[in-house]
Order: sequence, then C-alpha cells, then structure tokens
Amino acid sequence: MFNLIRQVYGLLLVRTLKVMHNVRLRFLRMKGAEIGHDTWILYNLLKQPGADPANIKIGNKCVICDKTLLLSDDCYKSLFPHGSESQAVKKGITINDNCFIGIGAIILNGVTIGPNSIVGAGAVVTTDVKPNSCVAGNTSRYVCSLDAYAQVSKRSVIDGYKCVKENKSEFLKNYFWPRVREEQ
Repeated sequence: MFNLIRQVYGLLLVRTLKVMHNVRLRFLRMKGAEIGHDTWILYNLLKQPGADPANIKIGNKCVICDKTLLLSDDCYKSLFPHGSESQAVKKGITINDNCFIGIGAIILNGVTIGPNSIVGAGAVVTTDVKPNSCVAGNTSRYVCSLDAYAQVSKRSVIDGYKCVKENKSEFLKNYFWPRVREEQ
C-alpha cells in the first residue's frame, strides 16, 4: 500500500513539475527568447540580473542546470547619455543543439556554444565553445572532446579509487589527464 501511495505521489509531482516548466518556457518565449523543443531549463531566466530573454537563443535538446547565469545584457544603458543607448551593440548568447550547461556556470554576453558541447559546473565562459567539446574552469578552458569524455565516463567503477582522502585528487588527476591528453 505504501509503495502505491509513493508511486501516485511521484507521478503527480512529476506532472506538476512538467506543467510548471512548460509555463515557464512559454513565458520566456513571449518575452522574446528563442528556445528549441525538448529543452530543459532548470531555473528561471527572468529572476537573474543581466538576463534579457530577447537576446538568448537556445537550440533543441539542451539542458541548462540550476543557478546558471546567462548574462545576455551588460546592464550598460545607465552608463550612456540619454539617447545614445542605440549605439551600443547587443550580441546575445547562442546555445546550439544538444548542449549541457552545468550547475552554477556563467555565460557572458556574445558567447556562442557549439552543438554537442558540455560546459562544466561553475565554469565562466567568456569565449566561444567549439562543437563537440567539453570546457570547464574559471575562465573556461578546453578539457577534452565529447568522444573522449564518453569513453572515460563509460567506466562506472574506477579501479583503485578507494584510497586515502588526501590522495584522491592526485589519483584522479593521474587517472584522467593522460587519457585526455592522448586525444589532443
């Protein structure tokens, strides 16, 4: 009986979240954002400063995680004398098809993220991201290609990972970086 209640509650929760997500996407589209189909945005673009939905283009089958900032407007209008705002150029942000943007990433104005790309959690993207690549860090750097990432992530268990806490970062660095550098 308890499992049945949990399943029904889970289905209601999932349906409610889908309805809320669809309402949010419709509202963003009304504000001028171009959003493709099967795209999931796990936060509200309108609550962040420096986000102008009219300057954001998101492709099909993208996932944008929570706490991600898309700074498509530099909030520069107050700096210019009255009437000269039109001289400034708004570049906007373009996220192409099949991209994943990690938690807490910051994407600045004028950036284009190529198709089939991954932006790591907490990355600050200041330049364009090439297609089929993974970037991470502050300021974001190329880490590996999408194919290399897929091969490394196929292993669900890494032999030797159960080591002392102080040695884990060194172990992971020695495990992953040679494989990534071989690909470059």
